[in-house]
Amino acid sequence: MTNEYLLYLAYTRGYSNHTCRAYSQALRQFAHYRKEHDDDARWGNTTASHVQNYVAYLIADGKAATSIKLQLSAIKGFFRFITHNGGTIDKNIYYCEAPKAAKKEAPTIAPADIESAINDESIDKDIRCIIALIADTGLRISECLHLHPCDFDKGKMAIKVIGKGNKIRYAYYSPRVQTMLNTYKRETYRANFLFLGEERDIRYEIHLALRKHSSAPYLSPHIIRHTFATEMLRKGLNLAALQKQLGHEDIKSTECYLNNSRIHTYNDYYNTLVK
Repeated sequence: MTNEYLLYLAYTRGYSNHTCRAYSQALRQFAHYRKEHDDDARWGNTTASHVQNYVAYLIADGKAATSIKLQLSAIKGFFRFITHNGGTIDKNIYYCEAPKAAKKEAPTIAPADIESAINDESIDKDIRCIIALIADTGLRISECLHLHPCDFDKGKMAIKVIGKGNKIRYAYYSPRVQTMLNTYKRETYRANFLFLGEERDIRYEIHLALRKHSSAPYLSPHIIRHTFATEMLRKGLNLAALQKQLGHEDIKSTECYLNNSRIHTYNDYYNTLVK
């Protein structure tokens, strides 16, 4: 049943490989916990008390609130999947709660470090193109790796993007990206996917590319996305437009970037005050 659930997440809900692996691990860990505490442990006899006790166990073990939230999302989603397929469960599992995570600033890196990686010709051209694409559009790495050459509308400078849940949106891209992609496509013509390779491998290559130019503690494709969002707000893009560009279903997900830095300055405040 767990394999069917993961296939459902990947092909029906459009979850990334990264998220599917995290959910798979979460379910394995919960199943292991259940078997350690109950010789007759099965998905069918799991109750809300078992799930809430597992949450308490994770808290006592010092797991971060964000990690616990992810594990609980995987577990609750799996039991919903069971009911959708005709199974019977303790529906009180739906009401189990994870501890609230303290709101943190989304990690970013210096934009100059990203630019250095893009301009470093010792780095593979496809990796540099992907970094530039994320840096100038804010796309997720999984969205980049599902792009086809025909998804780019040069007239409108827009990309057709298939995001989470296979939802289609249109995001704008920069002349810099257009120039890089023109060269890239001439040298590596592909009628199908624009970029080739496993997501896991490309994430690692991007990490190595950024590591050459940045000493920031967190380096990943998503850090570039965070940096893009923060810079767009700093330069004056309104929150609703940024939400559409990033593909956030809930604007609260976009609002987190408002806390990254003082987007407004004292001069902004004073000039508005005295008008």
